[in-house]
Order: sequence, then structure tokens, then C-alpha cells
Amino acid sequence: ILGLEEVELNGRKLELILLKETIFNEHIGWETTNLFWYDSSGFVWKSIQSISPKLPKFTFIVTKKPS
Repeated sequence: ILGLEEVELNGRKLELILLKETIFNEHIGWETTNLFWYDSSGFVWKSIQSISPKLPKFTFIVTKKPS
């Protein structure tokens, strides 16, 4: 956990917790970092993730929390 960060999503500013996850695969010699921004209830509002060394990172942004 890297701490609190103010993030603007769809015109709203949210105070979110930033989590950095490092993943690695020794077999193929690959290591990467994923980032997640979540609120105090654990809901992830934004993430930047990599699932393969052959694909670019992708970003998820939730504009409205499901009810």
C-alpha cells in the first residue's frame, strides 16, 4: 500500500488508496507492476494491469459504483 491519492474520475475527485502489486514469473523471466486505486470499502475504482509480457498494459476505470 502506497497511501492515499486524490483521483479525478468522471469529473469527481475521490480520495483513494493506491496499492502496488509486483508479479513475476521466473520460468519466462518476466516481472511487472500492477496498480489499483480503491476506496475504504475495498471497491476498486481504477487499475492499470498487465497480464502478459506480449500485451500492453490495460486500464480499467469505473465511472459509477454499482448499487
